[in-house]
Amino acid sequence: MPRAAKPPTSVPRAPGAPPRDLARAFKQGVRSRDEHATYTVKLVDLAPVVLPTGKIFAADPFAFHRIEPFERTVKKGTYAITASVAKIVPLKKGRPQERVAAVMLRIARGEPAAWVNATRKGQKLGKLEPGFHYGYGVDAGTGCFCDVTAATALAQLDELEHANDNWDGWLMAKLSKAMLESKQAWGTGTAITVVATKANVVAFSSGWGDGFYGSYWGLSKKGEPLCLVTDFGVYPADPPS
Repeated sequence: MPRAAKPPTSVPRAPGAPPRDLARAFKQGVRSRDEHATYTVKLVDLAPVVLPTGKIFAADPFAFHRIEPFERTVKKGTYAITASVAKIVPLKKGRPQERVAAVMLRIARGEPAAWVNATRKGQKLGKLEPGFHYGYGVDAGTGCFCDVTAATALAQLDELEHANDNWDGWLMAKLSKAMLESKQAWGTGTAITVVATKANVVAFSSGWGDGFYGSYWGLSKKGEPLCLVTDFGVYPADPPS
């Protein structure tokens, strides 16, 4: 359910501003470090998302309660999605692992000149306190991007499955092979929910799992959207300026 939350960091920042450099998160091979581990960026192309209306919905596809797309819309079409997978090597004890640190829906070419917290109807950045952001809660270790029509169809399909005593819902069976049986520590998958338009849900693991995560528009100098990124809080936060 969309709400506002403060991330686990003491770094002072403007309301709705991302706590880390999101552009850096999508540069292959870039390395960062904190007191726990080193993190190396590995970019992985996911299935493209089909947006018949251009109204984008992002949430935990297994645990959302309301269908509220972002206020900003894009042209209807098919868009590439890329995951920034963090290759994590602990500095002390522990095994190396990989986690989906952030996922980008690419709208147009170019390097963002600014990042703005993605909002839904009624959410105003001016009402946030410094260090807070809007986002969505995750209860099943998964996030997604899809068109609002795909989300509506998914909700209806899940309702039918639950009515037939299938507590896993409709999507779980469609993605189980890709996400649950993956040989990797993280999984991704896609499923078409509206056959007529091929509107689909592109799902992916959410960083360390359950939590609260913000999405951000990457804007050009003219204020046009170049991408939309959901940040799962894996890479180290930026140091205080």
